Amino acid sequence: MVTKLRNDISNFRQLPDESLFEAWERYKLSIERCPNHNMFPVTQTYTFYNGLTLRHRDTINAAAGGTFMKRRPKECYDLIENMSDHHNDWDTLAHRGESSSSITSSSSEIATLTH
Repeated sequence: MVTKLRNDISNFRQLPDESLFEAWERYKLSIERCPNHNMFPVTQTYTFYNGLTLRHRDTINAAAGGTFMKRRPKECYDLIENMSDHHNDWDTLAHRGESSSSITSSSSEIATLTH
């Protein structure tokens, strides 16, 4: 059972129609269910990011003002939490278009949400 729970965490993948908020909540629940997962918080955050769809990774990179993975681990976690807290706004942005250019062109809206 513990092995399955650890695999759920380390092999996380966002579902095709899952919002960023839903994916983050599901991932955090997996971590809570397996307190002996032996993953550092930084590894957890990067595993989550790498399991996201390209569209949501592009959105997070835009919100980070560049490359998400170059930020400090605490900043990465806080950014995902902030985006999750404002998930209705982010889902609206993401549904404007499937391409990353439509999302990144909304820089003023992204800046508003990240502050």
